[in-house]
Amino acid sequence: MNITEKETFEIRSILSRFLGREVSAKRLFIGYGMFCDKIMFGIYHQGYFYLKAENEFAKYLEQHGAVPWQSMESNPKSAIANYYCLPKAITSNTVFYQQIVCLSYKQITQKQLSFELAKKEKIKSLPNLSIKHERLLSKIGITQTKELREIGASTCFVRLKAEGFSVSIELFWRLLAALKNKHMSLLTPDEKTRALDKLNEKLAEAGFRKMKGD
Repeated sequence: MNITEKETFEIRSILSRFLGREVSAKRLFIGYGMFCDKIMFGIYHQGYFYLKAENEFAKYLEQHGAVPWQSMESNPKSAIANYYCLPKAITSNTVFYQQIVCLSYKQITQKQLSFELAKKEKIKSLPNLSIKHERLLSKIGITQTKELREIGASTCFVRLKAEGFSVSIELFWRLLAALKNKHMSLLTPDEKTRALDKLNEKLAEAGFRKMKGD
């Protein structure tokens, strides 16, 4: 057992029991970070346990006597936002203590899930498309994959052309394949033919010349 494990043994044992999973500790620039499934949810420093909390949950902790890290540290440079020192009124009540630790962990994991889902909604998360394409589509009001799927590759292409952007058939193939969740090189001749016919119909309706496939 190394120094970190020895100095955090008691708090790790308590937190592991609360969460029903192993809690590990990692030495930080100040104190020890408490981790569960690689997610840091607390800091143990000089015998005090600081739990991570944000928004309404943070206010709830303060109402029960928790003190923000900033208020506990005399050196502003060492202050860490969103961590609250838990008072004995909480830590001495095992049931309540466990409840708030679990709430903290749940808040963090839900935030991470929301972040991951938001990333998947970005245009650049689709095959064949990059930040360059994401910025281009945003100029015609398409900022999420859901919007692109609803509009479709051909309508999106025509809108770009109507707004005066220089667009090539390659971009159309990229959009088409992205919505099929595959690389553009994997589009079959039949898929290209049917998609190009549909595109040219829309281009003609908008008063543009037809495109030729490559």
